[in-house]
Amino acid sequence: LVARWTLGPGGQVSSPRAPAVGLDMGQVEGHACCSCNGKKQISSQNELRTVPLHTIDTEELSVGAELELNEALQEAVSLARKGQYAEAMGRLLDAECLIDELPSSPSGKRLRLSYYTDPELQEIRIRSPKRSRGPGRSYPGSPVSFHMDGSMSDSSPRLPLAAGGRSGAGDDGSNANLSDDSPRGLTDLRPLLDGLESELKCVQDLCRSAHIFEAQVALRKVEDELRSIRGRSPGAADMVAFGQRLNSDPQLTKLRKIHDRMHKAVAMMAGSMDSPGPSPIVILEPSFGEGFRMELVMRAASGAERDAKGPVTQLIVIVKVQGWPLSLTNTIAIDCESDLFRKEWIKDCKTRKATCGGPSAIYSNMCTLTVALSPLPIHLEEVQLREFAVCDQPPLENLRPGVLVLETGPPVESGAFENWDVPKPSGKRGCYRLGATTKVHYKMQSLSNPNCCDLMTVSSVGLPVPQWLLPIETFKGIVAEKIRGSLKVLKGELVDQFSNLGYEDRMRQLPEFYGAVRSVAGVPPAGSHEAPAPPKAEK
Repeated sequence: LVARWTLGPGGQVSSPRAPAVGLDMGQVEGHACCSCNGKKQISSQNELRTVPLHTIDTEELSVGAELELNEALQEAVSLARKGQYAEAMGRLLDAECLIDELPSSPSGKRLRLSYYTDPELQEIRIRSPKRSRGPGRSYPGSPVSFHMDGSMSDSSPRLPLAAGGRSGAGDDGSNANLSDDSPRGLTDLRPLLDGLESELKCVQDLCRSAHIFEAQVALRKVEDELRSIRGRSPGAADMVAFGQRLNSDPQLTKLRKIHDRMHKAVAMMAGSMDSPGPSPIVILEPSFGEGFRMELVMRAASGAERDAKGPVTQLIVIVKVQGWPLSLTNTIAIDCESDLFRKEWIKDCKTRKATCGGPSAIYSNMCTLTVALSPLPIHLEEVQLREFAVCDQPPLENLRPGVLVLETGPPVESGAFENWDVPKPSGKRGCYRLGATTKVHYKMQSLSNPNCCDLMTVSSVGLPVPQWLLPIETFKGIVAEKIRGSLKVLKGELVDQFSNLGYEDRMRQLPEFYGAVRSVAGVPPAGSHEAPAPPKAEK
């Protein structure tokens, strides 16, 4: 299955039937894995089996280089299918910079083989037009030319240098070659490394304030700039070490994971809110004030909402609340400081245990609870991971600045998942663990009352019991009744006692996060004597 091709003078690709000694398809001249005379091979042909890119399971990839490389290769294939081979080759060259960073894990080895052997990636290498007709070859989207002796030349505009630094150009203004061990390259790259360090600090500051979407954009910018610099001088040890830090930093690792889930959560909320549903159940609680109103809609999941591998019963639950009797900041504190929440505040909650992740996990937490569905002889057990994203700009129309709170069930039954240790199911008779549920909450400061907030929730709930055993209408009635019972308890034991429960002390320990929440709520920073800003008018 390994085709062969040759690279002639000027970079022309000969027919795959050419009898001359060439490169195994997928090898790149000048790369550490091959040489132009064919003496140094990647592996034997038996080991170099074809691994199509579409067979790579993204769930098995670790964060960092593996996910970045897979993303670059997928984009290259997508561009090639549109006939944009020049742009596709540019993404393929971006991917090449990540090959040496791949771990020696089974998924890393499969991804490496896919990089070299996937048929569509081979087609990109063959069909991409060349930028130069000289003895070397280069591709559109890359300023680097690879020569037959393995050296490189850089045709891009020169990067800014530190005072007294030497230019990479020769006396005649042409660009000099950059070798892997060039001391001049390390000297020239020092101001760029300082710039990357400064930009990385901005990413970390955004993580501390839980601005997930902005932090991910800033992180990608750092990664793109690093990739560009390493393409010019791949042997710079400081840049290699910086890249390893990006891949191993636990906070950045968490950022990538949370952002991916948040992105899907926004899409889920947008799709579910637009779809028609039955009339809502309206829940009022006089003790919460006249402005409080809760609407509950529950329906069967349909179409793309269903998970083919999910539980037998899959539901979509939509809840809208106006006038929740706590400010946005205090409401988020209850969500974030999950270990302070008591199981007695939830009707028929039998067990509850929570663990907070802290700043390194971007304030995420894990909670395990069991609720009895009385009068039915059924207990539901749920494991949920809760994550936060402060949104200065609302993610959807008709929303205001606020906080996106995402609760998901881990995709593993028990054991390690990211930085969490998922407990085993209880195993008790009549106790069922919910599937990998997803609950998306968006919480905003109230427009009419500074001591209240509004919220919207879309949940995808998987029940491991058939609908004939637990019909939707029966389940909806049970949920509504438990909400009513819990509201009465929450008013007396949480809302009215908030200042005595330890939340305010926790908030003072995390000024960056709660300062960002106060900002989107229109509240001055803690300790400020300014009057609260008036709420923004709804569009």
